[in-house]
Amino acid sequence: MEQQYEDGLESKRLMTRFIQSGDAYHWQPFVASADATLFFPDYFAPVDSLAAAERFLSKQLMRYQEKRYGLQALLLKDSNELIGLAGLLTQVVDGVEVMEVGYHILPEYWSRGFATEAANLFINYAKEKGLCSSIVSIIDVENHASMRVAEKNGLQRHEQTNYDGLKVWLYRKDF
Repeated sequence: MEQQYEDGLESKRLMTRFIQSGDAYHWQPFVASADATLFFPDYFAPVDSLAAAERFLSKQLMRYQEKRYGLQALLLKDSNELIGLAGLLTQVVDGVEVMEVGYHILPEYWSRGFATEAANLFINYAKEKGLCSSIVSIIDVENHASMRVAEKNGLQRHEQTNYDGLKVWLYRKDF
C-alpha cells in the first residue's frame, strides 16, 4: 500500500504545508542559533547558515520523494508566518523501523506551546490515518524542553539508547 502523506493540517493556531525551496531563508535563524542546534552538534557544524538551512530542508524534500514522510513547515494561521518545522519521520532505532514525531521551533517562538501543539497535531494525524501502532520521539538525554513536549503529548520515557552518535531517550506512545 502506497503511503499517503498530507499537508494542510490545522490546529488552533497552526497550519502546515510541505517545505518549499524558499523556506531556507526563513529557516536560517534556527540553524544560526547555538541554543536551537545544541542537540545537533555535528549536523549544523559552523558553516554558512543559508547553506546549512538548505541542506536541512533538502533532507526533508528527499524524505517526501522516498515516501518516508518528513518535516513540514509550521505556519501561524493568522499571519502565514513560518515559525518552525514538525512532522512524521520514518526512523530506524536499534535496527527497528519506527515512526517519529519531530518538531523544531524558531527560537523567537519558544515557550509559547507551539512545539506541543504541533507534535499533538501530527500524533493525532498518525493515529487517525492508521499510519502506525505507536509513535516515538527520539530525544537527546539533555534536552529537557523536548522531553516536556513529549510528556505533555502522552509519550512516556521508554529506553535509553544511542542514535546517530548521540545518547538519547526513546519516548513512546502506543495507540
